[in-house]
Amino acid sequence: MEFPWVLPAIVAGIAAAVALKAFFRSPLADAWAERVRQNSRRRRHWKGLGGEWLDVPAEAGADEQRVAELEERLTALSGQVSEVAERLDFAERLLAERREHKLGAGR
Repeated sequence: MEFPWVLPAIVAGIAAAVALKAFFRSPLADAWAERVRQNSRRRRHWKGLGGEWLDVPAEAGADEQRVAELEERLTALSGQVSEVAERLDFAERLLAERREHKLGAGR
């Protein structure tokens, strides 16, 4: 008994597996997963007689923790920027002194 559809089905399955693997390792899949996670943490509360639902985040503490982490990272980055600015000022002063020394020696 011959199955002419087996080989194309195997090839299609392998191609689909490779495509899915590439998709799930992409930034698009990460964004999609984050959106699913965010929506799974939301609760819908009945607003009242108007018949509307109000979306409320399930955990306010998670947002506060994220903000605290972002503030911490911002503080660290601003410290690094100020350190780089100090180093740049120092390098500019050294270059200016060298130029003045060379110009003074050439007279």
